[in-house]
Amino acid sequence: MSELLEALGKSNVNLVILSLISIVLVIAVFLIIRELVCWYYKINQITKLLSDISKKLDHCQIMNESVSDGEMSQTKPLTITETLSE
Repeated sequence: MSELLEALGKSNVNLVILSLISIVLVIAVFLIIRELVCWYYKINQITKLLSDISKKLDHCQIMNESVSDGEMSQTKPLTITETLSE
């Protein structure tokens, strides 16, 4: 009877180990596929470009606000195209 319990205990340990390995493999495959999809659709580049555009628009807004406040009365407000060409 004790031999049967030992055998069941070992199979449970093997099952747990196999389950953990399976979970790790599924996560690894998911991350690899996700990276390939992001590369294929150029999502990383798009994110970087959108971030750059956002920074430049913020800069343009700050410049326009300072002009409207009279701090820089000599200069005209920047347009988006002027800001992006900087």
